[in-house]
Amino acid sequence: VHTAKVTKTNVDVYEVSFVAAETGQHLVDVRWGDVSIPNSPYMIDVIEGADSRQFTLTVDNTCTALQPVKSVLVGSVGDLVKKGLLQVKLRGQGLESKLVGPFEFQPIATEAQVSITETKKGTYEIQYYAPKPGKYLLSVRIDGVDISGSPFQINALPLSDVSSCISYGSALESGYVCLLGRTMELNVDVTKAGIGTLEARAVNCNCKISISKQERKTYTVKLEPRESGVHTIEVLWGGVPIPGS
Repeated sequence: VHTAKVTKTNVDVYEVSFVAAETGQHLVDVRWGDVSIPNSPYMIDVIEGADSRQFTLTVDNTCTALQPVKSVLVGSVGDLVKKGLLQVKLRGQGLESKLVGPFEFQPIATEAQVSITETKKGTYEIQYYAPKPGKYLLSVRIDGVDISGSPFQINALPLSDVSSCISYGSALESGYVCLLGRTMELNVDVTKAGIGTLEARAVNCNCKISISKQERKTYTVKLEPRESGVHTIEVLWGGVPIPGS
């Protein structure tokens, strides 16, 4: 038996508060003149709470529109979805996400979506989907309180935006002059260019070409001319020539 705190907040109005020491069902008996008021005692279901400061989420600030994205929320408390304590929303471009089950998650061009799956106690896979290019805010709250970094700013890029490709390297710095038999390099940064495949091909000339991925969003194109003369090299992202190509 615990005594609750009673505070008078206004004329003939009282506030009853208590701190539960354990989870489970609790009976709260409110009395006036030693007689229980109507509907008292009240049955209160006390569940395990969670501190938003104990949870972390790593989010990539860029994603591609029309492509589902997964992030992992890590903490120490389980069953937050069942208890209704984990709230995730994606807002932007005049849209607000709809929460769906992991098996109902289907990209729809007009609907922002979020799904949450607890993969193990305290670890949750958050999947979200931006249907349009543009800026969004991803809010992640535990029991109504934002975790660190929330709301996260998300920039959804078009599926492919070749105009955002950035090229640099010895093939450009030399003024487009190369010695026969010597390899030159062209680096292509596609960080903001959305989804696509990088291609390079020699047009009406004999030139050995190889492509390698250096970092997450950077490619190196190596060019080795096999004959003298003017060479035309096409570099494409998503089937479209990049700027300067």
